[in-house]
Amino acid sequence: NEAGSIRALPQQLRHAFEEVSKIEIPQEFKHVRNILVCGMGGSALGGRILASLLYEKITVPLEVNTNYNIPGYIDKNSLVVLSSYSGSTEETIEAAHEAVSRQANIFVIATGGKLVEIAKSNFLTSYIFDPVNNPSGQPRMSLGYSLGALLTLFAKCGLTQFGKDEVGSLTKVM
Repeated sequence: NEAGSIRALPQQLRHAFEEVSKIEIPQEFKHVRNILVCGMGGSALGGRILASLLYEKITVPLEVNTNYNIPGYIDKNSLVVLSSYSGSTEETIEAAHEAVSRQANIFVIATGGKLVEIAKSNFLTSYIFDPVNNPSGQPRMSLGYSLGALLTLFAKCGLTQFGKDEVGSLTKVM
């Protein structure tokens, strides 16, 4: 039910904010020099929107990657967000292996799949969510989860300002 998912966008945003707020973020995440959001389609959309929206408000470069490989400058001083609704997107899984091998700081956003297996076996900080506010089940209709998770993560890292008041303001506008 796509209409239901559209109407649930504010609930998705709040749900992600509440859950990611409870995740303990490693101190290293707060000292990164750049952010790379890896994902395809709807899983990359939140990163694309925030790269534009936060352009003047984020303290480090933010880039979206839709390739199998990650840029050569990604290293232990980078934050790599691996976003795959299904957790089975092969480009994102390949990027995950590369990010792990380069010892990047990694945050996973997924509902399950191979990406969650990689996250668990490598002890990666993750937001594994149950998309209860996405009745359509379509990744592109879960934008609120992506936006909420990314905004909350970036704020917890001290890379931009975003808190409960901003969530309230955003969800009222929606």
